[in-house]
Amino acid sequence: MSNLFITGVSSGIGLHATQFLLKKGYKVFGSIRKKQDAVRMSKQLGDAFIPVLMDVTKEDSIQQAFEFIQNKLAGKSLDALINNAGIAAFGPILHLPMEKVRQQFDVNVIGLIQVTQTFLPLLGASKGFKGKPGRIINISSVSGRISTPFLAVYSASKFAVEALSDGLRRELSIYNIPSISIQPGPIKTNIWNKTRGQEEPYLDTDYGDILKDMNDELGKIEGGALPPEKVSQTIYKALTSRRPKAHYMVAKNAGFMRLIANLAPASLLDKETTKRFKK
Repeated sequence: MSNLFITGVSSGIGLHATQFLLKKGYKVFGSIRKKQDAVRMSKQLGDAFIPVLMDVTKEDSIQQAFEFIQNKLAGKSLDALINNAGIAAFGPILHLPMEKVRQQFDVNVIGLIQVTQTFLPLLGASKGFKGKPGRIINISSVSGRISTPFLAVYSASKFAVEALSDGLRRELSIYNIPSISIQPGPIKTNIWNKTRGQEEPYLDTDYGDILKDMNDELGKIEGGALPPEKVSQTIYKALTSRRPKAHYMVAKNAGFMRLIANLAPASLLDKETTKRFKK
């Protein structure tokens, strides 16, 4: 049975990926911040799921999680680390509280680096390692390729994840450890409910008229979102492919979106992403 460690599994993409991969026969260690969620998920998911209480923003918590998983593996290695834990800070850069900016990077970037550094030995990051090297799969975002208004700080964190994924892949080639980025577009998860209402602190700013119809805009985007199974299937592909791609985009019209991200001039992207500013 292959062993996986997935961060942030209590909801959203992390939860769906955990359920999907358990059905595929994997043993999944899943990081959860709240004990009550760990108890609930253990009952729901069965013996092949092992909850790991961990906060990606706390170094001692990550180290304790490492020691717990290392003990449970009993000399075996991890087949993959899937860095999924993440949050999305919404708001115009002009007014976004610095506390939220720091939290965004603490979770999505610093946390990812700290977890990866800590768990790399269990993936085979050692010249003396005997066995099959594991893989790193970072859940990034289409927002790591194209930055949009009011999600620019979130996008900045995901652009950083893309850079880290590429850097890790190149540096870890001496250990034959692949580093893979998965870039979901809009996905049908509970993130939409979490996003609703985040515009309220900014309604009395100069962006108020633009943001007042935010729920309608979110509804349109959510209506065209893909099911989370699409991301889980892509994770499985990245886990099982003999030669995994460096990047997988999971979105409607993914080919067109890659083309836009790679080739479209900034003036065109500016025009398209600020259309509703002209109302």
